[in-house]
Amino acid sequence: MMPIGGKNIVLILVLFISLYSCENKDVNTTDHYSSFNQILDNKLTTGQIDSIYDAALVLPNSTSRVDILMDIYKKSLKARPIRFDILDTAIIMAEKLDYKKGLAYGYDRKGLNFRYHSNYQESLVEHLKSLSFYRQVVDTFGTLRCLNNLGVVLRKLNHEQAAMEYYLEALKMARSINNEKNIAISLNGIGNVFVNIERYDKAMLYFREALALEQKNGNQRGINYDLSNIGEVFMLTEQYDSSLYYYSEALIVGLKRNYKADYSVDYYNLAILYQTQGDYITSNEYFQKAFPKLIEYKVQRYLSNAYIYSGINYDYLEQPALALENIQKGLNIAQKISTPEISIKGHQALSDHYTRSTNYRLALESYQTVITLRDSIRGEQTKRNIASLESIYKKEIQDKEIQNYQTKVKLQKSQNIIQLLAIIFLLITATVLVVISRLRRRNNKLITEQMRHDIQEYIQRIEEYESQNENETKEDERTIFYKNVEEYGLSEREIDVLLLISKGLKNDEIAEKLFVSVSTVKTHTRNIFTKLDVRNRIEAARKAQVL
Repeated sequence: MMPIGGKNIVLILVLFISLYSCENKDVNTTDHYSSFNQILDNKLTTGQIDSIYDAALVLPNSTSRVDILMDIYKKSLKARPIRFDILDTAIIMAEKLDYKKGLAYGYDRKGLNFRYHSNYQESLVEHLKSLSFYRQVVDTFGTLRCLNNLGVVLRKLNHEQAAMEYYLEALKMARSINNEKNIAISLNGIGNVFVNIERYDKAMLYFREALALEQKNGNQRGINYDLSNIGEVFMLTEQYDSSLYYYSEALIVGLKRNYKADYSVDYYNLAILYQTQGDYITSNEYFQKAFPKLIEYKVQRYLSNAYIYSGINYDYLEQPALALENIQKGLNIAQKISTPEISIKGHQALSDHYTRSTNYRLALESYQTVITLRDSIRGEQTKRNIASLESIYKKEIQDKEIQNYQTKVKLQKSQNIIQLLAIIFLLITATVLVVISRLRRRNNKLITEQMRHDIQEYIQRIEEYESQNENETKEDERTIFYKNVEEYGLSEREIDVLLLISKGLKNDEIAEKLFVSVSTVKTHTRNIFTKLDVRNRIEAARKAQVL
């Protein structure tokens, strides 16, 4: 469709307003809704969005008007600023009409807005409301999107058990309609849950399956994301060469796409990798490459972390002024977006910085802030429970004091009885405290045991699912692999060795899997390098195009 100029849009909107202001009730409103949709098919400026929003407000209250408002809101996501007021208006209208599909979409978008601002608790509330409406309508793709959004938020809140539940439901639904895009999204979500609980072997299986799907469909953004996830797993398991390979491949894809700040996140990942290995100069070089786009697109969480980690690099490079400047920049952003986890990193970095500069008073203050923030995160639920118990305890104390006073009034002449009542009161109080303490310990123990049982049950269910698809996945992987390397004249055993090399296995691990000696593996490796005309294992894996 041809772009629409600003004057044409204004003329069309004036026509809309005049039509709806007239007294003729026989006007065909379907044609006008269609005209709105034609306008919304084009890229709109901020001013044009304002004009079409004003025109939409005079339309009759209907589900079509709600849909138009939702579409106008989506246009503002690219035109900026994002018009949250339009989304709220659409939700209010949908509530009046009891338009469940509109409410489902609106609450889901509202949950995303909270998530992008790191307000995960509010995001969870909105996504749960969205899902309750999606379950009442027939919208498979909307439901899939909401389930995966819930998985992300719950994972951010460290509720891995609940996150896994929603990801598995989304995966099952996506497989039922053979929607490979959402299958890949759910697989990535499950993989990230396993990363959270440090089951990296499991995470790798799901990331690789997601990558194979994205490569099959040519989804460059998904490929970039999957390569980064695999690189992270290798970094967390201290397989730095493999991590560098996958992060570098992700950067190549990101630069090729040149989409918003995606490749800046790839620069950020490489910076973290080099910092982990102690190469602080190279790490900061990558941070400097990441900053411009992170700042331009206001990717606040990454930007905050990047400043803090860059400051840590400067400390190791003995540039204290730059270290302090960057750490404080990161902390300022973390405080604006209310992200305690990043604030903890920042204050810990400040504490280490002041310790290096022998300013122990400021170092201690920063460390005390770390402790306070950490306790606020970990102990929030515990504090609520304690407050509840203290309230019960105070009420019991008040009741006992009243009872004690009445007893004293009635038995003023019986000092011994008063003393006995006091002793009984103290014993009861002590007993209540002991009982409360035991109940708390028992409750915590039961919660922990139940969580372990539930997680084990989910892992067992996942293992059953994996066993059903393992043979097919392996067969597809080997078929693709053989096709890629058949032109190089490798023997069957050399192909087996190359396949294991591409998966990051060392010589002794390959020898154990193939039941041969290490020297035999080395011989096969040399032959592979010769036939493929490569110098090392990474080049061999790349040439075979096994990711």
